[in-house]
Amino acid sequence: MAIVITGAQQRATWDLTAGSTPKAVGHITGGGDMTEDPRSVESGIANQGSFFAGAVAPRARLQGRATSDTKALLLHALRGAGSLTELKVIIGTTAVNFAIANALINSMKLSGQAGQPLEFDLDFLGLSDVETAAGISPVALGSELLPWSGSTITVGGAAYETESWEAGIENGCEHHWDLDSKSAGLKRLPSVISTGIEAVSLSLSTRKQIAWTLAADAPVVNIAAVILYTDGVNSLTLTFANLSFAGNRGLPLQAGSGKSLWQYNLIGKPGSLVII
Repeated sequence: MAIVITGAQQRATWDLTAGSTPKAVGHITGGGDMTEDPRSVESGIANQGSFFAGAVAPRARLQGRATSDTKALLLHALRGAGSLTELKVIIGTTAVNFAIANALINSMKLSGQAGQPLEFDLDFLGLSDVETAAGISPVALGSELLPWSGSTITVGGAAYETESWEAGIENGCEHHWDLDSKSAGLKRLPSVISTGIEAVSLSLSTRKQIAWTLAADAPVVNIAAVILYTDGVNSLTLTFANLSFAGNRGLPLQAGSGKSLWQYNLIGKPGSLVII
């Protein structure tokens, strides 16, 4: 009888690249092993055709809803010691797994809205993607989902009745390949991953207006924002420092009795987000 794989048989964990203790991510709802094997047929004259194997770029993505376990992974999206930590993301089933190793978190997106769980979306770039014929044991979660009802959000120390928000970190990671001779099975894999300048962003949809003079001679800077989710025991806090307004500052027009919220976009300098 054919086997149908469902979410019940799927697994995803993470660890440090040299680690041996798989860790829970949170409630995983999407993502997977995103590595592609680029192949093409290159043509020439006289109906010539040849297969060509391009450069392999190991990649993984994890999407889901945050529990107390999620914070430990999110911390590695930041450069606390000046550089990103190399990780290992293991994705698979009860029968097989794919390990994306020497991986860096290229981007992190966190978002929340009233009445909904705190969500995360992580993009990883790695140096290898190895398949092993062994299942992944599930790792128990440390808590329930962090509740939206236990959240507080402030900008400049004041609450503005925020109904939704999204925070982002872009690390500008990029694969690099070289022409040096490599070991068999590794010849099309990248040799290093570079990182760019960290880009921090925060967007808010609020019912109350945040004071912002668009025509000010100097930009408004040093804006602080704090987003806290807690169940009374476990917590996740995003602390932003030195933000500045950027982009649209609008109250979209809304016909009839539909609700219209103030939309704000803020950007931060490298290192302006701390997770505790």
